Amino acid sequence: MVDARYALVWPRELFDWEARRVVQLPDEIIFDSIGHLLRESFQDSAVVDTYAHESGAYAGPWAAEAEYDRAQAWLRSLLANQSKLMPYVPPRYFAQREGHVSVPDTEPTKLLALAFAELLLEFQDQGYFPETLPRDCVDNQTSWEYVSSRAVRATHLPFDWGGEARDALTWDEPTLYSLIEYFHDGAQRPRTPGSFHDYGDCGSHYAEHSAESGGVVYRWRVNTLLETYGVELRLGTRGDERGRLIHTSERRSISPPTPGRRPARTTPKTRSPMRSARTAREEQPWSSAVRHSPSLQMPWSLGAGTRS
Repeated sequence: MVDARYALVWPRELFDWEARRVVQLPDEIIFDSIGHLLRESFQDSAVVDTYAHESGAYAGPWAAEAEYDRAQAWLRSLLANQSKLMPYVPPRYFAQREGHVSVPDTEPTKLLALAFAELLLEFQDQGYFPETLPRDCVDNQTSWEYVSSRAVRATHLPFDWGGEARDALTWDEPTLYSLIEYFHDGAQRPRTPGSFHDYGDCGSHYAEHSAESGGVVYRWRVNTLLETYGVELRLGTRGDERGRLIHTSERRSISPPTPGRRPARTTPKTRSPMRSARTAREEQPWSSAVRHSPSLQMPWSLGAGTRS
């Protein structure tokens, strides 16, 4: 057995939160759910192999109750051993470290739109949008007319997407930001890989979706994009603001509100969410890999009142 390297590609707080929910799932899906979580949140595939070997996950439907308990105990032990978990740090390669990175001439909004479209297609392939952006299957290909018409009905904006990321270069700000909120509402993280369709290299037909988990992962990924591209907006996490874009100056404190006291609201300012071109170029957000700022990793970003 190869020694696994427990290097996360998720914020540690997000992994802890979702793992504590997954470990409470029913026995019939617990093996697959833990394995799928590890596969999605760690860099090294050997983590999944180690889990399967040490927990008895290979037993599948023939597992005894003790083996279910052992799988849950394995994940709880990993959560308890925080020193074993290595936080994700985006690599900075030579050109970036030495300042040899050029700033694209493309305006920041278009770069953000392109990156967001690529993220949507990544989420689609991972089964995060079973209703709003179904995963492509050789026997049931994605209907982009259906995807577009559903978005049009929800946003009341003209929208015709053929499924290519480069199409996003034509999206204006109202369309882009409306789509960011719209797809938030459709995000559902699959807890298991479901059935495997081997014909035509189709792959997994994901199952056991969770809107709560999907929304949390989606907000983390999109808020990271917004920060990277210098946009002064973030998807909110609380109450009526959850899943809605708010200006960063209006974001609530990361400290929990005092019981019985309503948090103060900041009067919104009318301004473009994009920073000035000069500021954006000085900060060179395009030269950075996806960053995980402390604010995005704090537990408050998971949202209030989350349940298993």
